[in-house]
Amino acid sequence: MKKSSPIKLIVSLAAGLIIFILYLHFFVGFEEIIGVFKSVDPREYLLYYSITIMAMILSMLFYSMSWRELMKALSINISVRNALFYSWVGIFVDLVIPLESVSGEITRIYLVHRETRVSSGKIIASVVAHRIITTSITLGSLIFASALIILKYKVSTEAL
Repeated sequence: MKKSSPIKLIVSLAAGLIIFILYLHFFVGFEEIIGVFKSVDPREYLLYYSITIMAMILSMLFYSMSWRELMKALSINISVRNALFYSWVGIFVDLVIPLESVSGEITRIYLVHRETRVSSGKIIASVVAHRIITTSITLGSLIFASALIILKYKVSTEAL
């Protein structure tokens, strides 16, 4: 596999940064951004942001560990560190190429296949099973929380 040059990477990053700065300048305005930053007291939100960052890191750790356990059941051996890294890369690719999280799944499959040389079918099975499990848990939690809100707080029928 051919490695890309560091110069190409730096040029791509610089081009992306320039495009982002131009977007902020023409569509948002630097004065408005500076005004928002001046109005925010960082001490007021530091605790909330710290808790949020820790929750995101723990969430990704558990997400990647559960995916790794599914792969381990299919005799695909990767480290927790690599599973975590591949999960972060998958989310990054989802944000860059928004194809309803399919692009991130394909990226995870590719990265695991590149590392292990295991059959792509096994890796795809682990990703699909992981998706089904996480979607089921999310859906079950939403249904439970919705029922709890409706029953406990006497939501009017107009709101439904």
